[in-house]
Amino acid sequence: MASHANLPAGGAQLAATIDRATRRATLRPLLAARDADLVVEGQLRLLGQEGVDRVVVLLDLGRATDGVFAPALLRHGLVPRALIPDAAGDLLLERTRPPAT
Repeated sequence: MASHANLPAGGAQLAATIDRATRRATLRPLLAARDADLVVEGQLRLLGQEGVDRVVVLLDLGRATDGVFAPALLRHGLVPRALIPDAAGDLLLERTRPPAT
């Protein structure tokens, strides 16, 4: 995992693909920075406001900077679901929110 000390202070980015029909979003890290936790929190809040119930994140653990997002994702309720070596994403994390009543 990349050392946070070597990362820029701000500018972390996650790409989001949203499927409104299934209320699912897939996130992929674009740029790691020390503000990854704030970016994850904000992205998940925005997705919730958009009615997304299922969030899937693909981390490529071959890229050291993708691992910077892992602690924040775990803190915000995402759970590791699969380790997929040599695929589009090495680690799949998922969070499913129960529908609002």
